[in-house]
Amino acid sequence: MDIVKAGWLHRRTTILKNWKREWFFLTKDARLHRVSSPDKQQDKADGVFELSRWREMLSGSEQVPSTIEPPNGSTREQLMQLVPSDDDTWTLCAESTDDLLAWRTTFEDVRQSYIERMHQEQVEWTNKQIPTNRNDFASYQGLSYADFPYQTYRAADGSTHTVICVDQYARDDITEIPLTGMAFDTFMFRPIVWYPIFQFK
Repeated sequence: MDIVKAGWLHRRTTILKNWKREWFFLTKDARLHRVSSPDKQQDKADGVFELSRWREMLSGSEQVPSTIEPPNGSTREQLMQLVPSDDDTWTLCAESTDDLLAWRTTFEDVRQSYIERMHQEQVEWTNKQIPTNRNDFASYQGLSYADFPYQTYRAADGSTHTVICVDQYARDDITEIPLTGMAFDTFMFRPIVWYPIFQFK
């Protein structure tokens, strides 16, 4: 298990809405695990949040709903919420505001690295699958790869390109920034429902 960051966080329980102190560790595959204590890290996790499926992350008193009060001894500036596209939201409280910033930065870095790694793996796989004499669409996927719709094609010069389409949830304006074949919008991602169509002669 490749652990990137670990530490104590308070979690607001789903049913009773009380705070429970648990041990959290983030792995390189963009999964946040929670267990009761550090010595349980090798056991099956009590819960796992996949950062590749988050819709957004909220933090601090300005973003986390005002109805949520922090645990005793903490402030609302230490709160954060991981909101998935489909599942329960994880409401957490860091040990301090500095600890909150460290967690948030790590979440964003690990998530982006994971997406780029999945993209690279798909490009490598495509290079093995597409004949070198093809210059049209060799693959147009209706399914998703690494949670995002994608398509691959070989250009006339023989180079292979994989386009992964993602966007930021709940925004009216969508900015697409191509980067080595991947289009993405800042660092908050969610699959989109349209697919670009390219034609090559």
